Amino acid sequence: MLSLFLLFFSLLFFLLKFAVKVEAEYENLQLELALYVGLGTKFLQVPPFLLRKLEQKIRSSPAKSLSQLRRRFRFFTSVLDRLIMEISSLNLHISFGVLDPFWTALANAGLWTFVGPFVAGLESRFSEAPVIKTEPHFGGYQLRIAFRCIFRFRLGQIILNELVGIANTLST
Repeated sequence: MLSLFLLFFSLLFFLLKFAVKVEAEYENLQLELALYVGLGTKFLQVPPFLLRKLEQKIRSSPAKSLSQLRRRFRFFTSVLDRLIMEISSLNLHISFGVLDPFWTALANAGLWTFVGPFVAGLESRFSEAPVIKTEPHFGGYQLRIAFRCIFRFRLGQIILNELVGIANTLST
């Protein structure tokens, strides 16, 4: 009976797709973040007080150098690379502006030097085309970012990937 129970839950981990939905809005130095965890099409919101604790933890340990910031970024991207298996939806809208129209246009074109490689690196994981817009704001200073993303993963696949990674590390 126990073996059937374990078999059922191990199949559950390998077959069911879990999902995470992230919604972030940044405007006027205010960040609003909502995180939802789901199974199938049903999502539950992560309590906001947990996100505030996470934000406080991140703010309390800022990177002290560029190399430390680079290491943290590499770690973050490697975790995301192992976690994200399918991106169901990606919407990114950036509105940026400074007083001078020349610098506004140049900065908006420069945004694509960051956004382009990011999207190209994840291209094989999109189940539908991402919606990405950068919009110049010529009327004054503004930075507004709206980000919505739903990605799916199989918990069993993550465990399997980590076990293979550990086995590869031990064999070398």
